[in-house]
Amino acid sequence: MLKVIGIGGVAYVYDTIWWNIYASQLLSLLELNRSHGMLPANKAREFYDKAKNDFPKFYSTYSFDGWAAYMVNQILIIRHASDMIEITQRGKDFLKYLLHWGKEANVKRF
Repeated sequence: MLKVIGIGGVAYVYDTIWWNIYASQLLSLLELNRSHGMLPANKAREFYDKAKNDFPKFYSTYSFDGWAAYMVNQILIIRHASDMIEITQRGKDFLKYLLHWGKEANVKRF
């Protein structure tokens, strides 16, 4: 019973993240995963800047710091003082979860 509750709890958290994460954030997580887990913040910012360019009205009040803070708050990434961004184990596990359930970045907006 505890195993079912534990698995269900993780699935619920990851589904909630999936419903709230933007395509640009998901694409940055995928790039972090491809880049052995670390990227300079300015490289991650390219995903934000592209989304801001594609959706200027939406991003007019949404800063890069707010964009990154969502992933930090969900424990998907760590922002280091050295201006590097690192994917967490939870971030990697989240990507595995999405792969397992066939959820892709191209169906997300922003």
